[in-house]
Amino acid sequence: MRLIKMKIKTLCVSSALAALMLSAPLTWADAPVEDISAQPQPTKTTVSPSETPETAIPTAPVSLPTTQTDLTVTHRLARLEQQLNNIINMNLPQQISDLQQRLAQVRGQLQVQERNLELLNNQQRSFYRDLDQRITQLKNLNSNNSDSSNDNSASSSQKPSSGDTSNTNNIQLQDSNTYRQALDLLTKKQYDKAQASFQNYLNDYPNGSYVANAHYWLGEIYLQQKDRKNAAHEFQTVRDKFPKSEKVLDAKLKLAIIDAEDGKIKQAKEELTEIKKQHPESTAAQLANIRLQQLEEVDSATTTP
Repeated sequence: MRLIKMKIKTLCVSSALAALMLSAPLTWADAPVEDISAQPQPTKTTVSPSETPETAIPTAPVSLPTTQTDLTVTHRLARLEQQLNNIINMNLPQQISDLQQRLAQVRGQLQVQERNLELLNNQQRSFYRDLDQRITQLKNLNSNNSDSSNDNSASSSQKPSSGDTSNTNNIQLQDSNTYRQALDLLTKKQYDKAQASFQNYLNDYPNGSYVANAHYWLGEIYLQQKDRKNAAHEFQTVRDKFPKSEKVLDAKLKLAIIDAEDGKIKQAKEELTEIKKQHPESTAAQLANIRLQQLEEVDSATTTP
């Protein structure tokens, strides 16, 4: 048995040696020899100093995260742009031009008002001078009547006086005295008493020498009392019944002013224009011109959009 095992072992070793001998020529063959210098050298990549890192090595853009601060700034910029657009849309140059035009109009109105005030002051001074002159005339008339009465008394023994002449002189004297008393009250600005005095004068002397003047002064008193209706009635009486009176021009001016205040603008303009044409050099014509300018300004202001 041991002999058989020995033979088997010998046979295995022989087989292994035979296999080794067959594979030896392949394994131990000479490796080919190559010249390293004849082979192409690998190209070395160099970066020029003029080349930027971006061109040499492309990199992808880095997106930073949006913060709350960035959103706030963007929102503020958008609001500022919107406000700027709103200012531009407001058309500020045109508004400034309109304001300048209105300022010029106001200045013009102030100039007209100053001139109007000056003319009114002149008219008031003329009014009181006229009153003083009339009072002086009445005083002189009273003095003359008194002298005439004394002369008549002195000559009564020589020449009989007529009863009608004496009555006429007395009526004229009373006429003048009553009118003078009313004027005195008006000069003192006692309008209620002056009104009653002028009314008494008209009742007592319907054909007196100062009837037209009494109606005119009654109209002025009614204007002071803001009673345009009765004032217009008195001025119309002067205009229609006493066309040759020295007060007729002033009465026409007052009627035009009342018409304007009552909204009768067209009629007032016609009356004021008539005064200017008929009496261009008078104080009433100057006042009429001022009133016309004021009415024109009112019309232009109401028609301006």
